[in-house]
Amino acid sequence: MTRSMMNKTLLLVSGIFLLLIVGCSGGRKAAAAAGANAALLRQEAMQLVNCLNQRDYDCLFRLHADDFEGWSPAVRLEDKPVFIEKMVKNYREGNLLVKASIREVEAGAQQGYVYFDWTLSSLADGLETMLLDQRCLQIWRQNRKGQWQLSRSLFY
Repeated sequence: MTRSMMNKTLLLVSGIFLLLIVGCSGGRKAAAAAGANAALLRQEAMQLVNCLNQRDYDCLFRLHADDFEGWSPAVRLEDKPVFIEKMVKNYREGNLLVKASIREVEAGAQQGYVYFDWTLSSLADGLETMLLDQRCLQIWRQNRKGQWQLSRSLFY
């Protein structure tokens, strides 16, 4: 092997090594960004539970996507303000309480999934009556402003 070929081989190997190092550091940065995105999604999902329990119309409006579908039974959102208003009214009149714990969060760049253990109860006359105790999968999407909004809610 000539000296020129050895230099070219060394240069090629060095270039590949450099690409591997850059790729690995980029992967770590992407993983850190995904972790931060998942943490933000977890926070927004728990905020939704708090908004439901506080009957907070503005908060629920902000957290629901314009094309929201879901709940049980299936709901197709025709008019977001009316839907949120009815939900707040039902939670208030039924004295409803959500208890939810997150099992897992998966967050991508634009879409994320939150897996809950979800319990819905009615508090009447000092008694708590369980109405729903199921697992829930929520599909969240980021809007143009980068804010997470609930797109789908499925109970299973």
